[in-house]
Amino acid sequence: MVAIRETMGSFADTFLAETSLDTPIENQWMEIKNKILSVLEKDVPSKMTSCRFSQPWITAELKRLSRKKKRAFWRSRAAGNKNNPDYTTYKGLKKTMQTECRRAHQTYISDLICGEGSNGGKRFWAYIKNKRCDNTGVSPLLKDGILRCDSKTKAAVLNDQFSSVFTKEDMSNIPDLEASPHPTIFNIDIRSAGVEKLLSKINPHKASGPDNLPGQIINHLESNNILSKKQHGFRKHHSCESQLLLTIHDLAKGLDNKQQIDAVLLDFSKAFDKVPHERLLRKLALYGIQGNLLRWIRAFLQDRKQEVVLEGTNSHPATVISGVPQGTVLGPLLFLTYINDLPSFVQSEFRMFADDCLLYRHISSQTDADRLQEDLTNIQGWETKWQMSLNPSKCEVLRVTNKVKNVIHSSYSLHGVKLPVVDNAKYLGVHINSKLSWKTHIDNTCKKANSTRGFLQRNLHGCPKKIKEQAYVTYVRPILEYASTAWDPHCQDQIRKLEMVQRRAARFTLGDFHPRHSVSEMLHSLKWQSLAERRAQLKVIMLFRILHQLIAILPEPPYIYPVTRSSGRRPTQYRQQFCRTSGFQNSFFPSVILFWNQLPTSVTAASSLEQFRRQLVGVTLHQI
Repeated sequence: MVAIRETMGSFADTFLAETSLDTPIENQWMEIKNKILSVLEKDVPSKMTSCRFSQPWITAELKRLSRKKKRAFWRSRAAGNKNNPDYTTYKGLKKTMQTECRRAHQTYISDLICGEGSNGGKRFWAYIKNKRCDNTGVSPLLKDGILRCDSKTKAAVLNDQFSSVFTKEDMSNIPDLEASPHPTIFNIDIRSAGVEKLLSKINPHKASGPDNLPGQIINHLESNNILSKKQHGFRKHHSCESQLLLTIHDLAKGLDNKQQIDAVLLDFSKAFDKVPHERLLRKLALYGIQGNLLRWIRAFLQDRKQEVVLEGTNSHPATVISGVPQGTVLGPLLFLTYINDLPSFVQSEFRMFADDCLLYRHISSQTDADRLQEDLTNIQGWETKWQMSLNPSKCEVLRVTNKVKNVIHSSYSLHGVKLPVVDNAKYLGVHINSKLSWKTHIDNTCKKANSTRGFLQRNLHGCPKKIKEQAYVTYVRPILEYASTAWDPHCQDQIRKLEMVQRRAARFTLGDFHPRHSVSEMLHSLKWQSLAERRAQLKVIMLFRILHQLIAILPEPPYIYPVTRSSGRRPTQYRQQFCRTSGFQNSFFPSVILFWNQLPTSVTAASSLEQFRRQLVGVTLHQI
């Protein structure tokens, strides 16, 4: 410690004498970083450790017992046969070791959960997260026809691969944009005293930092209606669920009207890494982000370096010549502004969630199909102009129709590649079928949920009921209910398949796997609602959010129809839509009205979402 203090003290004096406010901040940081690393390498002692007893629940007593078992093993092996006292001693120690290891593991988990304060809970979830990770490391990588095994070379190979996707911007052909029609964002005043004060009060658990700059930018974009209404990613009152509700409603309505809808799922190749900086800055200026704030964003984007750290070894630094920094709050917002004008290049319906794009159109003739292909061609033009890249090999066409005859089998292409027509496509985590059947999605959802439940069952089998229940509610049930308002099934076999996952979880929670014990009684003792009841409640909660403008869906036709005065219904009720098919009848907007109109006025008149949730407890919603 004395040597470290002396070395760093001498370095501090030299650093302060040789640097000034004019010295680039990047140079200052690299000099400090390199000095600290060299001191750690030189003066901090290190040793090789064995991974044999690396598990945190291995105690000193277990280590002693393990060594004793190992000695007995070698004595029994030296005897050459199993008919000797040493072998009997070894078998007994082996069984004792297994029992004590299980007991120590269960004690460790219980201590994590029942530890005082919130830290115990955090340590438990960190343990679960660690158990779910694959700790096998990075396998050998191929470079120049040779498998590279050492950490330094593998880190360099990965860094070169990550750098290869960057866009080398064409500075001679930057598009000219017209004068900005949008108001200019207010200027910001940055002073060293203010920065120091904010940094001293920084909360490490808050994402946007004390300057709140991402919040100021998004407020400017939202208040001036600059961001496209088609974009539901990284925005307040927007989500995957809101995008799916609108999209699936359009598709289900098309099926109900006996129409054909061709939908093209577009995949951008390394979208966040390919954004050219100068073109992005031009668009920001167009949207009114100018002055010091624009210069600050320029400095934020340019002259960045990246390294790959693998198995404690750093690769060489590589210059980041394009892209928005991922893992930051500002990065996704900058990406939204960059692709914000993309919907204006097409005439068909276009939906975006960050870089996940969906283009679809009602196809009643070959002319409609030609217009959809024309939109794809226009997207290619936008892509070339702004130096982004679509990946045709990952783009798909989903033909949504119930027709048997008179189906228009048009083909669509992107960059000369014919796009495949599929029966099922995954969009925002939901498998959408060409006939809007949810069998494939529910099969995949149940498989994933059962796999997660099995993982918990293997690792938490000795924990108290409360811990198992918390693990199920945290890890399994969210899988079963992700965006369930958009795909809530009406087929009984699909409903039963989802319920079976929860029934198995009830057995795991109570530790009761006897085949003759009633699972229904277990569910009753746990006070778990059926998943079907929970989905019905989630639907009316979503409608409450829509009606009170807590989500970006307008409570008006073609989604919500108010009752007429002569209908005799309460003002808080809504008119049921006419449906020809069961698929549309059981989609969100037609089906949620049936549930909503069952609610008492005291519930629907709630003044806040929290009050609505509380009053909904105990209310049973019946499918009509």
